[in-house]
Amino acid sequence: MKPAAALAWLRCAGARAWIAAFSLLVVVITAWDPAAVLLRSAQPTSLKLPVLGLLLASGGVLVASVWVQRFSYAQSFMAAWTFVFLGMTGALQGAQGRYPWHGSFSTGHVTKVAWIALLGFAVMATLSFVPRLPWQRVTLARTDHAVRSRLAGTPSIAWALVGLQLVSTLLLVGYLGPHAMVNGREEFKAALAQAVGRPGLGSAFFLATALGMVLPAALLWLRRHRHCSWLAVVLSVIAGAVANNPLIGSRFLTACFGVALVCALLNRNLVARLLPAGMVLGLLFVFPSLDLWRGDGTGSHTFTVASPRSTLATGDFDAFEMTARAVEAKDAGNSGLQSPGEQAGSALFYWVPGLARHFPKVGSGSVVGTATGMTFTNVSMPLQGEGYLLGGIGGALGVCALMGLWLQWLRRGSLGRSGWTPGPTDAATGALLFIVLRGSIMSVLDYLLAAVFVGVLLQIMSGRRAGRRRRP
Repeated sequence: MKPAAALAWLRCAGARAWIAAFSLLVVVITAWDPAAVLLRSAQPTSLKLPVLGLLLASGGVLVASVWVQRFSYAQSFMAAWTFVFLGMTGALQGAQGRYPWHGSFSTGHVTKVAWIALLGFAVMATLSFVPRLPWQRVTLARTDHAVRSRLAGTPSIAWALVGLQLVSTLLLVGYLGPHAMVNGREEFKAALAQAVGRPGLGSAFFLATALGMVLPAALLWLRRHRHCSWLAVVLSVIAGAVANNPLIGSRFLTACFGVALVCALLNRNLVARLLPAGMVLGLLFVFPSLDLWRGDGTGSHTFTVASPRSTLATGDFDAFEMTARAVEAKDAGNSGLQSPGEQAGSALFYWVPGLARHFPKVGSGSVVGTATGMTFTNVSMPLQGEGYLLGGIGGALGVCALMGLWLQWLRRGSLGRSGWTPGPTDAATGALLFIVLRGSIMSVLDYLLAAVFVGVLLQIMSGRRAGRRRRP
């Protein structure tokens, strides 16, 4: 290695170390109170062990993910989401035995749920760090010139995807009317209900919002190699902003679009590694107030900043409780649950014309909520809970393994002389994981599949297959 290159590497490694130290500080400060409450509680050691294990494991992976050379938004955000929504909430709520929707569980049951959450996270995290799986080949890194030459076929693909996004967005606005796009969740839902039956409405809504989340970030990935015009990027961003604007009242759509775009703009910048710790702080202090524009009486009325202890007791942080309810209902053989086929079919075909009508259009969170006596059922269902409903502990670990494999594929990215670049939809997947992992997965799996489709298509067309060189 030349002296100048060695000095640059040392400077980069030093900056990564400082960022990791900052992230560790955020993890320690935010986890201190929930961990202290759990340790001081009268709960038995058998419960404290897996809950603290989940808190420490997710926080540790978050810090490690911003320190290693191959930084991936998706991997880091997976750890951040688990740290807050399962680790911190599990510690605080489990210690006090008080949950947002007033569930009542035995100590043994909470212990089992904590182990399921911990093992599921361990599977995802472990697979995401694997340098190479047995079926993945290893070749030498391509030079930048070789990479650019293989991108020659991608502009037409990019424009085809942008064209599909523009047509879908225009069709959606034409069906609902511009007024419905800027007047809150209630009016948007009413306009959707009135437009039911119009040809292609569901597909237009899904494609406009899904491509709006995924495509702008992916096009910026292409633009980095000058094989996507700025016009395509700008048009995609404008269409995404229209379809996913905050005035339709959806935190899911707006947040995923905004986060994916910001992450893509900061890609390959060391500042990007500060985002996971920043997201932890945002989830604790800002996230509960991001439904100001809902307009249906169920959202925030003012922008407020609350303490983590009070924030973690609200319905926005019901992931641990809903996992516990899912495990309880499955173990009891509750007749109100869907069959595994209905659950999987609803998630896979929710936006597919023709097939969707053959499956119940209700998420697992709502089904479990109703089956366990809840009156308000607009609730979460984390990935571990979804998997447990499908096939017990094996199902929970299986779906977590699939997620880990996707994260590993994204993280391997590719290498050229200018350095490492993650997969084309790494930023979009990172943004989507806050909802995919939180669930219910019925309404969000197809969005993730859209990211998978766009990512694999662009990766294959550009000839930049994952894993050009072994690196930790």
